[in-house]
Amino acid sequence: MISEQRDRRLPWRTRVALRVHLFLCKLCKVYATQIGVVSRVSRVAASAAPEQCPECLPVERKQEIKDALSKGSS
Repeated sequence: MISEQRDRRLPWRTRVALRVHLFLCKLCKVYATQIGVVSRVSRVAASAAPEQCPECLPVERKQEIKDALSKGSS
């Protein structure tokens, strides 16, 4: 229900039941907090540099990364 409420508005009874459960269940409360943090961080990261993606890296930088990875696995 925690994840589902991020996608759509839950019926009022379900929302109330979830709030009661979160009040009583500390593990689910921690999970709900973590989901919120991940969601916010993802939004910030996506909006901060939308032009920076693996497909947008210069060929030279891609080769540097490949070289560094192959050195690390040797």
